Order: sequence, then C-alpha cells, then structure tokens
Amino acid sequence: MHWRQFTAPTCVCLIFEMSERKAKISNIELQTRLLRETIEMNEKKRRLEENLKTADVRSKLLIDSAARKDIEAYKNRHMVDEVAYFATMTADNVNKQI
Repeated sequence: MHWRQFTAPTCVCLIFEMSERKAKISNIELQTRLLRETIEMNEKKRRLEENLKTADVRSKLLIDSAARKDIEAYKNRHMVDEVAYFATMTADNVNKQI
C-alpha cells in the first residue's frame, strides 16, 4: 500500500497503534529501569548495613580493650600503693625496734 491510499481514519488508527506501542515500550523501559535502580539501592543498603555492623563490632572491641587497660592500670596502682604502705609499715617497725 502506498501512503496516499490510506484514508484519514486508517491513519488515525495507525497513529494510535504506534503511540500505544511506544507507550508500552516506554512503560516497560521505565519498569526495567525502576527495577534495576531498586536492586542497586537494595545492594547499597545491604553493603552499608554490613559496614555498620563491622564498625559496631570494632567499636565494641576498642571500648572493651580500653576498659580492660583501665582496670589493669587501676589494679596496678592499688598494688603499688599497698606495697608502699607495707614497706613503710615494715620500716616503721624496724625503726621502733632499734
């Protein structure tokens, strides 16, 4: 068929069919893009959550390690105080006996 043989209603029908096809293709492309972006965002969210968990674990380990060091420093400080106290007591006793 030559283009001059189309009547006006036929042309209008063809134009609507073509626009419907474009709309369907365009709709499918939008859905595909949206699905792809959703998958990418979910993957980014999963990686971020993993990084947060890792950072949380590291933070807890650092806090725990610092707390243990503080406890050891506290024990050592009191041990030195006790040793110094007993040393002075012994020295006082020795001086009293002399």
